Amino acid sequence: MDELRKYLFAQAKTASWLFHPKIKSELSPPDLVLNVIKSKCLEVFEGPIGYTISPKIGEWKVENEVLRLNIQFIVSNAVEKILLAEHAAGLRTIAKLSECDLQNFFQTPVFVGISVHKRNWNTLQYKVWCFGLDT
Repeated sequence: MDELRKYLFAQAKTASWLFHPKIKSELSPPDLVLNVIKSKCLEVFEGPIGYTISPKIGEWKVENEVLRLNIQFIVSNAVEKILLAEHAAGLRTIAKLSECDLQNFFQTPVFVGISVHKRNWNTLQYKVWCFGLDT
């Protein structure tokens, strides 16, 4: 174990930290947010649905040290029906669980809104459903 420790210290290079001192990861904050959202999708939706969702950050706004995020899901008709089932209970759960994890990580209030964009494959129009951002 000592040899490994010596090797690692010998390989380490002094450099400044790329992100704010509060951030405890080498991932960029947007990548971290997307990873948390993806993990909550897999946690909430059973089966392949969680894997078919590719979240994107629609808006990232910081006001008075409060982070407000709009996360966009662009989905097919079939996935939209599943996401909106039971008055979008799954999406609301994803938003709340993500808020908790992100608040713990960033050490600041975080509010997550999720918008579902149904893609009409013929005309490329979107139908938008928004959930979250209760406060």
